Amino acid sequence: MWLGLGGEGGAYAGIVRDRRDGQWTYYYEYADPAETADFVIWELDGEGRDRRLFSRTPNYVLAQRPWYQRGAASPGPVWSDVF
Repeated sequence: MWLGLGGEGGAYAGIVRDRRDGQWTYYYEYADPAETADFVIWELDGEGRDRRLFSRTPNYVLAQRPWYQRGAASPGPVWSDVF
């Protein structure tokens, strides 16, 4: 399961629940162009705290993603296709 929110200025935050080896793992992902151009994903512990850096993608431009462009073009909130 994945839920993400993107802002008008290119900021993004999301939460992911993924089942691996019979156990649920949670991740927090974010990008904030005002802070850095990186897209960062943290694996969370059972209390929702950062456990370890899972991945960092440099120079990630959310505004180029089709789901972000559809949302930016809308006057209100939109749901993207499931993928």
